[in-house]
Amino acid sequence: MIVALYGTSLVAAAVLALRFLHMLQLSSYQWPSYKKWMKEHGGETLLPAAIPLVLAALASLWKTGGLYVACFSLAVAALLMLPRHKAKKKLVMTSRAWRIYLLWLLLLAAVNATMFAIDEQRTQIAQAALLLLLTPYGLALSNWLLTPVQKAINNGYVRSAKKLLAAKPDMTIIGVTGSFGKTSVKYMLHAFLNTTYNTLMTPESYNTPMGVVKTIRGQLSPAHEMFICEMGARHVGDIQEICDIVHPKHGVVTAIGPAHLETFGNMDNIANTKFELLRALPADGFSFVNADDETIAAQDMTGLTVVRYGFGDADYRASELAVDRGGSSFVLTLPDGTTQAMRTPLIGRHNVLNIVGAMAVAHKLGVAVGQLARAALTLKAVPHRLELKQQGEFTIIDDAFNANPTGAKAALDTLALVDGYKILVTPGMVELGEREEELNKAFGVQAAAVCDCVILVGEQQTKPIAEGLAEAGYEPTKLIVVKTIQEAFARLRALDSGGQPKVALLENDLPDNY
Repeated sequence: MIVALYGTSLVAAAVLALRFLHMLQLSSYQWPSYKKWMKEHGGETLLPAAIPLVLAALASLWKTGGLYVACFSLAVAALLMLPRHKAKKKLVMTSRAWRIYLLWLLLLAAVNATMFAIDEQRTQIAQAALLLLLTPYGLALSNWLLTPVQKAINNGYVRSAKKLLAAKPDMTIIGVTGSFGKTSVKYMLHAFLNTTYNTLMTPESYNTPMGVVKTIRGQLSPAHEMFICEMGARHVGDIQEICDIVHPKHGVVTAIGPAHLETFGNMDNIANTKFELLRALPADGFSFVNADDETIAAQDMTGLTVVRYGFGDADYRASELAVDRGGSSFVLTLPDGTTQAMRTPLIGRHNVLNIVGAMAVAHKLGVAVGQLARAALTLKAVPHRLELKQQGEFTIIDDAFNANPTGAKAALDTLALVDGYKILVTPGMVELGEREEELNKAFGVQAAAVCDCVILVGEQQTKPIAEGLAEAGYEPTKLIVVKTIQEAFARLRALDSGGQPKVALLENDLPDNY
């Protein structure tokens, strides 16, 4: 029967390990982020297993059938610790994930084998239960033990990517970074440059060093003339690390705001990290910056060849913005003072600002203004970034990707421009460190001035937003708090808009590790 206990404990731990491996992957295999998740959610994950584990402990006192009861209890405990809802982003069993998973199972099997040398049933059961509970930390241990291996593998990939780039010395590389807007600008810039040049960009949100390396190794071809490289960051030095790989000729900084404050610590660190891109440019490279961003304007740009874009005083300037259900129109003023009327199916001031930034880069690199105007007519929204969708009787402004305070305010400003019964659906903003409560409360105050109805997803996480709404005098009957996004959509469909067309802004969509 001891073989059954050994096998059951291994299978239970193997099943449970997949749950925590998923969280470790969502934490980018970083111990601080994973530890934070364990601190905030580990208890609610492990608590359901308390009763079956107690039964397993009591079974150790039963001489004849104790091991049978213990096996059953351990299996039930593992199942109860699994998630109760479908994952938004599923676990991807990459080679790295497999290495971590298999090493933990090997360690578990080796340690668990010692129970065969133990004569006391109570100790055998206690060991099996303890190793099950240690699975979350065992995976972190496996990840740590494999760090040298992973580093060696990554270094090999980086060397390969650098070799491929070195073989194309005439290709122009443009780095794009910012607290928000960088992915949108990347897609827009790709559309504009592609009218004239064969252009490659990092796909989706591939903006980490290894994401960039994967793009180069998997997609770069001899025909490419331009490479747009999105650069993301959570720590000081992250942008510099990518620059050391790709060596950009030109750079774009779209915005600097309080995103990822939890890891950066303060705004100065965020600003300095974003400007790592511009400081890495060669002397003949252009530094494209958002002139409307006060934090960017406050930075020292001595020695840089700066090209400014925005709605105010800028080299490339947008004016006469008008928004309707079909999109936005504006006038683009070029550095020489000439103007061009522009039309795009995208909506909102924030989208137009990003379009102007992308146009500034493309125009400086040789794309004619007429081609820019034609390309603007067919621009498509980046998924989940102020993406306009029609769902039955209501319109959705999908801005669900990783909300930050400045971007969230810009989304509310866009909602305010659209006619109809305005509804905000949000679970709030995260990764804002000590200012998270303050900034979510401010978001609530801002929403009160725009929204006819607010639907908050998750009572605990959204309390600061509710407090901000109350502080602004928002009518309590217009506030709805639900547990899931599915329930939010059900309430959205049932809302009485008084005959007005419903327009719902989806702001942020928290990942599974929140």
